[in-house]
Amino acid sequence: MTEADVVDIARRIHTRDVSLWPAAPEEQPIIGKRLGWLDAPDWLKKNREELTRWARDIYGQEFARVVVLGMGGSSLAARTLAGVFGKTEQGLPLVVLDTTHPEAIAVTAAAASLSETLFVSASKSGTTAEVTALTAYFYQQVKAERGRAAGENFVAITDAGSALQHYAEAHDFRRCFLNPADVGGRFSMLTAFGMVPAALLGLDLDRMFNSARAARVASEADTPDADQSALRLGQAMARSALAGRNKLTLLLSPQLGAFSAWVEQLIAESTGKSGIGIIPVIDESLPIGAYGMDRFFVAVTLTGDHTLDETLQALEAAGHEIDHHQLDDRYDLAGEFFRWEFAVAVAGALLAVNPFDEPDVVSSKQTTRRLLEGNKEEQANSIGEIRDDAGLTLRMPISLVDEDAGLSGQLLRFFQNASPTNYLTLMPFLYMTDDVQNALSELITALRAVLPLPVILNPGPRYLHSTGQLHKGGPNSGLYLIITASTDTMLPIPGEPYSFSDLNNAQASGDFLSLVALGRQVAHLDLGALTQQALAAVTAEVQLRWTESA
Repeated sequence: MTEADVVDIARRIHTRDVSLWPAAPEEQPIIGKRLGWLDAPDWLKKNREELTRWARDIYGQEFARVVVLGMGGSSLAARTLAGVFGKTEQGLPLVVLDTTHPEAIAVTAAAASLSETLFVSASKSGTTAEVTALTAYFYQQVKAERGRAAGENFVAITDAGSALQHYAEAHDFRRCFLNPADVGGRFSMLTAFGMVPAALLGLDLDRMFNSARAARVASEADTPDADQSALRLGQAMARSALAGRNKLTLLLSPQLGAFSAWVEQLIAESTGKSGIGIIPVIDESLPIGAYGMDRFFVAVTLTGDHTLDETLQALEAAGHEIDHHQLDDRYDLAGEFFRWEFAVAVAGALLAVNPFDEPDVVSSKQTTRRLLEGNKEEQANSIGEIRDDAGLTLRMPISLVDEDAGLSGQLLRFFQNASPTNYLTLMPFLYMTDDVQNALSELITALRAVLPLPVILNPGPRYLHSTGQLHKGGPNSGLYLIITASTDTMLPIPGEPYSFSDLNNAQASGDFLSLVALGRQVAHLDLGALTQQALAAVTAEVQLRWTESA
């Protein structure tokens, strides 16, 4: 492909030329209905003043906090903005609840008065299982305090005609924001899914619009001296992946750290299909010599922040390719969202994948539903199970099981199966307290010390709406360890015969079974009742027994 061909990709994206991406003729119109993100800056221009007025009215009510109930692209926008900006002086504190773990839900419910909480239920489809369950649960809890006025504590963001819109209208929600239907979830940051939380945080939507508009204008320009950083980033992503450097490692200024999870989803869910995929690696800091040559580095830093200067110089000296982009301030993150969306569209065209669908995520959802309906595991005969005296249980494809090895030995062997071109992902369906986070970090540190590959943390069920597409549809180079634990907290889901604990466990088991069916290298470790102690024991085994076997 010539330089002119690459530059022409930008023009074709803006003219909505759906033939850029692979699809059968009858499927190309579907791609055309997923390109509304190109107009997101216009949506923001049109709605910014009204959103700001609406949010100011909310500040004048008796709300003490905002809780966003969402998954994937519908919640990562809010999580990113809350993490990077926090609230302004006039804005409200905002937290995101994107889990089905009953302990996390109970703690969120108890953290502040429910009557003083504004809940934002966010789901493009309006049928996201987690959002449906969480909305029903919290509505019931608020109704117990406020009766028929409970709807005043709820706002919905969804597509027109969705089940969530109908629920919001039936329960007299304070507001239901209808998002443009032609904007996919992970591309929706600059529409209602991102800008409603931004307004509630008290952010300056004029500054966000100016940044987003500038990024779009830059992506449209095709003159030699134009800023083509979005086009170049997409080209570099695809070129590196095709050359075997498919592990995109993201380096950020500390103030931008919360941006990483949004980028992770955008890359993984957009490119991870048809056996192809770019593997995003975030929140990782290793000695320069520990990075393999299958890495491609992207750095996004704030002007004046020199935290990464030495690291970037050392990586360049070691022969690694780096794409470095600087932002003047945090508000330039709005333009950065657009830049990455455009870059992923470019990369999809060059990799010959459709970045606007997610064909493989449905398998886990279907298996989860079957388990909740009481159906037995279809692959039960192909799965081996090992238990130990401490109450831990390990499940794996039976072809990988050596019963004489014991649980610790079997888990160690699973890790040792990895090659330098692999990546290892830990997927905990746990209540992520600070102590549990620290225990997982210690395990990851121990694994990184002995494995010559990326070790990635993807909490569940959040990852099912993010990297889950890559796990199932991308290259078969991952090792996946799903981690669960028992809990005594039982929270019923209104209208369902099962609890949040049942749903959480079914989601973990459903994804495990889906990965087994696809022939992926996957294991499911249940820690029993003592989560932190069990994680510490696994870490100690990795440190001790790996040394013994070396």
